[in-house]
Amino acid sequence: MAHRAAASIGGSRGARLACALAALCALPRGALAQSADAGAAPDREARAAAAFAQALEAWRNSDCIAASAAFARAMEIVPHPDTRYNLARALECAPDVPAAIAEYERFLTESADPDDRREVEGRLVTLRRRPGQVFLSTDPLDATVTVDAGESPAGHTPCRLTLAPGAHVIVIERAGFERTVQRVVVAPGASQDLTVALVARAAAAAPPVAAPPPDRVLTRRTGRTFSGRAGLITGFSVPLDRPVFVVGLEAGLFYRRSLSAQAHAMWIDTLGAPFLVGGDLGWVFVLDEVDLGIYLSGSALLQCDTACREGTLRRDAEQFIGGVAVRADVALHPRLAVGLFGRAAWRNFDLTNSEGLLASGGLSLSLFL
Repeated sequence: MAHRAAASIGGSRGARLACALAALCALPRGALAQSADAGAAPDREARAAAAFAQALEAWRNSDCIAASAAFARAMEIVPHPDTRYNLARALECAPDVPAAIAEYERFLTESADPDDRREVEGRLVTLRRRPGQVFLSTDPLDATVTVDAGESPAGHTPCRLTLAPGAHVIVIERAGFERTVQRVVVAPGASQDLTVALVARAAAAAPPVAAPPPDRVLTRRTGRTFSGRAGLITGFSVPLDRPVFVVGLEAGLFYRRSLSAQAHAMWIDTLGAPFLVGGDLGWVFVLDEVDLGIYLSGSALLQCDTACREGTLRRDAEQFIGGVAVRADVALHPRLAVGLFGRAAWRNFDLTNSEGLLASGGLSLSLFL
């Protein structure tokens, strides 16, 4: 049986610390005889030696994982500080740094040799400072990663972060997603995978639709029981056999936007200058910025001398005529509107008397009150 079987593991120091096979031979026979079956002691030694030999062979082949597994089996069969040291060295090479640190710490509780302890304590200082690895991924990818409030990003996912042992704060940001803060604890020399599902940022609420200006014509009349307007009118009338120019004034009153009554006075610019006064009663239809009104109209034609046709509208007399009127007003301003109007009236509402027709039409300029 070899007496310095682990010389290749630890160099001169390892050769002195790790001679586990020699330790197996040096175990007190009485100690082995105290087991449940004293006859099993040689078998235990043989199995421990075989496991140790397998560990050395794996180490020589640079298979640190197989070496650590074999050293662990030998340790289970016949525990010994030298075997534990070799196990810790193999774990350090594997590399399984957290497990190697744990075995080195156990070795310190089992070995009293000051040189051994100094070497192992030095290795522990180095291992406890070894950085760990964090493999970070996000869903979705291509998120910016910042570690411990660094001034510049540490990378974009997926990425590998090399971090000192201890706690760290990782900030993950991506356009269209909520900012995510993740806390991780890194063990010395250890690796860990971290996948973070990002939460989509809620869509911004659409801005409220602005209410119509409170001083528009429609708005002014919406909540009012009564409203009114006054205006100028101009156009043409047909009291003779041809159109002649007319000018006039009008005033209107609205009840709850719809029912309307208005009065008008027009001067007909022709010989004899007939004068027409009257009133209208009707209904107004509100169409966005346009008011469309339909009225029944009644008027009195005054001073009708040479301007009126013989046999139809009597000369030198006051005449009553009636008919219909239509007008449309377009709002240019909260208080100002232009409109078109048209009237068709017959003597005493006699629609069959085509010779008695008095038609007029033109433009109006109105001020809403």
